[in-house]
Amino acid sequence: MTHTSHTENILDNVKTFILANLQTYLSGILVLKGDSKDVPLDMFEDNEITIGSNDANKYDGSPVMLINPMEAKFEYLTLGQDKIEVLATISIIVGGDEEETLTKKCMRYGAALRNMIRANTTFGNTVGEITVDTIIYVNNILGAPKLTAVNVNVNIINDIMN
Repeated sequence: MTHTSHTENILDNVKTFILANLQTYLSGILVLKGDSKDVPLDMFEDNEITIGSNDANKYDGSPVMLINPMEAKFEYLTLGQDKIEVLATISIIVGGDEEETLTKKCMRYGAALRNMIRANTTFGNTVGEITVDTIIYVNNILGAPKLTAVNVNVNIINDIMN
């Protein structure tokens, strides 16, 4: 298997885990905040999560999630085994509301992702370890001023067989 294939598999596992588990953490945020009618958080379907896209201009305001690899580093462990470290950004783009509501949505999506990752750092043993490095909020995306985003930068470490 190539290093590219390993990276793809890791990101596919991240997407699958998010689809299966994020709703629980979003629901927890809504209960905690108590204002789900004022700041609703949509759940994500498989077709709303894309690996490897960053064209914000094609979105109509419906929440979408993008998982973009930023860098892959490799460390030799033994003959036939390496450690791979994938740096990726999980972006959630929202639109269609007032700016304050969009900002609150992004903060809550970011918190739900972080809580989910902290609660299960191996994503059900599908990755070696995943951690959140930073969360960045982007108001008025360049070229798409009615969209707001949260970028959750993650570090994923996995041992791979070559």
